[in-house]
Amino acid sequence: MFPTVPGGDAGELLAEACHLGTAHPPGYPLFTILMYMVSEVGVNVEGWTPAAAANAACCFFGATTATVLSETTYRFVSSELGKEHDVLAGYAGALGGVLFAFSPLTWEYSVGAEVFALHNTLVAFILYFTVSVAVAEERGSRLVSGCLGALFCGLAISNQHTSILFIACLVPYVAFVIFVRGKERRDVFLTLMGAMFVLGLLPYLYLVWASGRVTDGSWGDMTSFAGFKKHVLREEYGTLKLAPSGKAGDLTAWDGMLGRTLIWLLDLRMQIGIVFLALAVYGMVARAGEGLGSEGGRDRGKGRGRGRERVVLKGEKKKGGKKKKEAKEMKEERDDDEAALEEFASTGGKGKGKGKGDNNDLKAALLLTLFFYVAIWNGVFSNLPLEVPMAYAVHSRFWFQPNMIMCMFAGLGFSIVLQRRPNWIGARETPGRLGVIVVLIAAAIVGLRYKEADRSDADFNSVYGKAMLDSIDYGSLLLSHTDLDWNTVRYLRKCEGFKPGIVHVSAQLLPYPWFQRQIDTGMFGDVVFPEILPGVSTSRFSEGNKVLLERFFEANHQKYPKNMFVDMQGISDSDIQPGGIWRGWLMIPHGLVYRVEKPTANVLNELPNYFREIEEELEKLQKLLVNVTPKYSSGSWEFACASVRNDAFYQAGLNFLTYGLEVGKALQKEPKLFTLYLDCLRRSTESLAGLVDVLVGQGEVALSYPPSDLVKNAALSSVKNLQANVAAKKIEGEGAEDVRVIGSGMELARKTAKVVVGAYLDVTLEESDPGSFRFFKGFYEQEFQGKENEI
Repeated sequence: MFPTVPGGDAGELLAEACHLGTAHPPGYPLFTILMYMVSEVGVNVEGWTPAAAANAACCFFGATTATVLSETTYRFVSSELGKEHDVLAGYAGALGGVLFAFSPLTWEYSVGAEVFALHNTLVAFILYFTVSVAVAEERGSRLVSGCLGALFCGLAISNQHTSILFIACLVPYVAFVIFVRGKERRDVFLTLMGAMFVLGLLPYLYLVWASGRVTDGSWGDMTSFAGFKKHVLREEYGTLKLAPSGKAGDLTAWDGMLGRTLIWLLDLRMQIGIVFLALAVYGMVARAGEGLGSEGGRDRGKGRGRGRERVVLKGEKKKGGKKKKEAKEMKEERDDDEAALEEFASTGGKGKGKGKGDNNDLKAALLLTLFFYVAIWNGVFSNLPLEVPMAYAVHSRFWFQPNMIMCMFAGLGFSIVLQRRPNWIGARETPGRLGVIVVLIAAAIVGLRYKEADRSDADFNSVYGKAMLDSIDYGSLLLSHTDLDWNTVRYLRKCEGFKPGIVHVSAQLLPYPWFQRQIDTGMFGDVVFPEILPGVSTSRFSEGNKVLLERFFEANHQKYPKNMFVDMQGISDSDIQPGGIWRGWLMIPHGLVYRVEKPTANVLNELPNYFREIEEELEKLQKLLVNVTPKYSSGSWEFACASVRNDAFYQAGLNFLTYGLEVGKALQKEPKLFTLYLDCLRRSTESLAGLVDVLVGQGEVALSYPPSDLVKNAALSSVKNLQANVAAKKIEGEGAEDVRVIGSGMELARKTAKVVVGAYLDVTLEESDPGSFRFFKGFYEQEFQGKENEI
């Protein structure tokens, strides 16, 4: 499992659990309550943190899901094959649980604190009790299963809303089984199941209680019905949507319902393998019992009665016989079938016990549930751009529910194949071989996937958050914008007690009207919050958000003149001007964040101080998350941490470069600035060229900016640095005392320029940037071609 807090929403969810707050819409009350209890236990275990305890709890949920899904698959397959095939159904159930448990997606979200491990458990129980109602032979069993199923429906809605897409299909089916097929009294069943469903929804009362306490950083105001409805229905995020903006597209577009369904199937092929995906499809379309018998299934139609007993996996070999005997047996079986049908009709569908075929409607109900979920999810709910790796990863977490049903059908397909062809593996003579096969399948899946699925080394988010907090002094103000910065830092402060002396504010919460309640309590000390103007937005690229940040900085810079910070991802990069000026504010790279200052009249005089600060923070980041690929690829939070770490070096290098270019413009009037000019370019080249050396050639580049931009800026910096060193050598030779070239500055500058400019020419197409390409190509040919011995 993850050793500490995972990325994504985990930090925020655990923070709310630790101080009994309210999480982002729809609130996740059940998860919050459970994680509060778990974290209270965890802090009393030596060496454990609240995050470690929560991760362990999600491991338990994952294991429970696999167990329940195995039992559910077993009951489903048994109802399709008949009870005399229980051994085969049992192995099929085990296979269904194994396929789901050890698919990479399930595994990842079963070893870290997130709502989805609990969600999977609750949905698995809903499927279990649905199947239990369908196969129950006694009224009491149906009543118990129906009531417990209703309870888990309520609990599931209290945890994660996509469970509704299963409930919408399975509840009507359960009603059909109980009231139409079972002829039960509606008043008793409806009263008891309705009461249990309401009981399952009671965790939502926690949101009302917790919201009344007004805790800092929590979401929403649920003290009124309107506020409660807005939060639970995700109206601020976009009801029935994953994100506030965007749409799934039309029915036929690649980014529409059909395209997204195909993307899911392609992912499912990777999750459970092409063979088991094919078995799942086969289980959907094949009818159990058809084509059974010896010699490849010549005795078609032997699905019931005595004829079916001749194909059970009990080591019995079917003996040959004459054609007259076979014809007689077939006639007896037809008579048995006709008698069974008459009995089924006369008893209202109850019969004397359930055999194969009595629950064909169960298979139809599961298929309808699967198709309904896939169609509604991909056609209505899903509106994230799947070409973006992080958005794809978020979207994929909602494939758990259809994957469950597909694993159940994979178990059914597996059992039908072996029921029709038992001699393929000798299962007729030695049914224990099936157990060996299932164990080997499980071992192979675990063995192949363990290295990639192992998360015991994934402490990156915690290391990232601690590095940010370590760089900020007590009494500082930190404004976070992105989930990466807000969630992890919030967890560390609220659950583990890191840096309680700083003020931490979420820029994303500022625009919401209910945030005023938190301001009114005075819990943010002397921080001043400007009035929220019309047109404000939580997007850093919108003008409204930029104006909000400007006004926030203006309101607080006098109280926090040197210790106001904002995360780098909260500032639109395109607005940063030469010298690090953003809309009139000086953004000084400070590790993983910017320090925000009012620029002085002569910024150049302050450069030595800024440079010392930047380099001190970069030194702390040198060994932090240098490379997390290929295990953690784009779309993972670990990759995001590494990207922002590299962004810090990139922004520092750009800062040095733009300052160097500004100093260069002033050299004609102030020649004494040449040493500063040389220093700026040296620092810029070290930072940018160092990144190129680390990142280029890795495959996926952990950087928030196009790698081509990095290489181009590194090439420009190295060229300028080499030219400055050439000029310095010339000036030094003329006896100037104010220029000092340290050691092998010239040699290092030439080596760096050769490598970086060469890298630019290797990765850049001339047609993409013809002017720059021709400049660097000409420079490279003039300086280095035919001069290798000089370097």
